[in-house]
Amino acid sequence: MPILALMGSMASVCLGNSFAKTLFPVLGAAGTVTYRVTIGAAILLAFWRPWRLHLGRADAGRIALYGVTLASMNLLFYLSLQRLPI
Repeated sequence: MPILALMGSMASVCLGNSFAKTLFPVLGAAGTVTYRVTIGAAILLAFWRPWRLHLGRADAGRIALYGVTLASMNLLFYLSLQRLPI
């Protein structure tokens, strides 16, 4: 099961990046990141259902910081993809 989860994760990242590249002319790098992070958050909310867990204030802050870090990393990566002739 862990190997399947890892392979699914890698496939999701690769497919997401290739799809995101096609959105650059329409949305730009920032719009593409916003779209991708929003869709990812919606999928996580559908499967994880955080309202069932009791998160403390510190845990919620750490999760929010992690989300901002991932969004920033994606934005920098997409800005580089937008400028590189791939």
